[in-house]
Amino acid sequence: MIQFILSTVNLLGFSSMWQNYLAMETPEKVIIGIVVFALLATLLYFLYRILDGFAAIFKGIFWILKLILFVIVIILFSVAWVFFIIPFGFFRYQKFATVVEIYKNSIRRLKIFFFPKSEKDLIMTREEIAKKVTQQDKKGMNQAKKPSTEKGEKEKGEDEPSKFHCSNCGAAMPKSMVSLLKKSDSAFCEACGQKFKMEGGVPYPVE
Repeated sequence: MIQFILSTVNLLGFSSMWQNYLAMETPEKVIIGIVVFALLATLLYFLYRILDGFAAIFKGIFWILKLILFVIVIILFSVAWVFFIIPFGFFRYQKFATVVEIYKNSIRRLKIFFFPKSEKDLIMTREEIAKKVTQQDKKGMNQAKKPSTEKGEKEKGEDEPSKFHCSNCGAAMPKSMVSLLKKSDSAFCEACGQKFKMEGGVPYPVE
């Protein structure tokens, strides 16, 4: 085996090259050594870059295949939900919003399975989903009631009597009349029809 290696080296001319190198002067040996080292370093660097490029290509191909598989699984899972799980879940939970939240939560689980770096804190239990949907329903009901309550309070406030009274019949002027006097030139008493104008923040009768 050793003889085969030596014969191969001699065949390639390395032996004669080595003999020529030993026969050179010291400065020439140093220069040639530096050149050979630089060439080997450059060769190794390019070899590393080539291998790194192949690794990136294979990694990209693997990621694309995994993404395609993920999309196929999502499509099949969605079809199963539409035709089988959603009808059953609707009759079980009696809330379409709860069924939708469970579906979205299941999609997150599949995403984390294929791409583990996804945020795992987005996963919720079914109890948490039901609680979230209930809170959303209560929030929507409160927002729906709030405008009507505010409107009712506003109308109630306008119907309340103000501190002013009609100088003709003595009836208390409602706040709506005082507000109208502030916005327009004149207003009439709702009880007797007396015309009033606002001067200095106080209603005065107009003859």
